[in-house]
Amino acid sequence: MPVEPLTHDLVGNLLAALGHPLLEVRVVGRREERFESELLFHGNVRVPARTSDSVNIAMRVGSPIYVDERVLNEYGVDPSPGEQNESATVSDQAAGVSTEDA
Repeated sequence: MPVEPLTHDLVGNLLAALGHPLLEVRVVGRREERFESELLFHGNVRVPARTSDSVNIAMRVGSPIYVDERVLNEYGVDPSPGEQNESATVSDQAAGVSTEDA
């Protein structure tokens, strides 16, 4: 019996089947202790979505994830030079995450 896709895989499959690839994810703000994100498609179509869902879908379909500069300036962490060399990048951390972890 084939394994049914998880919800985020299903969304990626639907986008591919309909010919509307996810171009990128943008973290655009923060409200009430939550980051706000948008899924971006051709024609500058933007769909608001939970950041956790946006990142999950982007990782599954291989789309880039961007954070607006103002969000980084207000909420980002600037590691000290010593920490920067020792800490893993988001891509390095994501490489160790499987779809079963979601």
